[in-house]
Amino acid sequence: PPYPGPVTVLFNSAILAILLIPVQAAVRRARGKRGVFREEIRITELREGMIPAEAICERDGRVERIGGGLLRLRMPDCDRILADPRRAAGVSRYQVGVLRRLVREGRLEDRIRIKLGMPYAPALGIGAIVAVLYGDLYWRALTALAGA
Repeated sequence: PPYPGPVTVLFNSAILAILLIPVQAAVRRARGKRGVFREEIRITELREGMIPAEAICERDGRVERIGGGLLRLRMPDCDRILADPRRAAGVSRYQVGVLRRLVREGRLEDRIRIKLGMPYAPALGIGAIVAVLYGDLYWRALTALAGA
């Protein structure tokens, strides 16, 4: 049989990743964690690269938290953005330092919600193995649903 194409591997990986979300949730709950996609941590534990799930900005000398709703496309006008959930690289080392300083000064509560990622490399590898051994999961599912 011919080797699977990259689209087959990608679709298999996506399907397997979706199926692994309940497993990840169970593991996190067993470890005493609540959220699957978000978690609240102390700003003093924040590290460079963590992706905030809420925006924190400074406006007119005041520090404000802005909830990270799904449909928030733009940030409100801020003098300085200290945490931006839209930034894929997460918080910078400088931003972590500023946030920690604001906590020490008592201008910001020592908590921040962060986004949790799911490692995609294992799903990609398993997707490739499944594609070679079993084939295209997407088309098999579609044909099974269509009754063919």
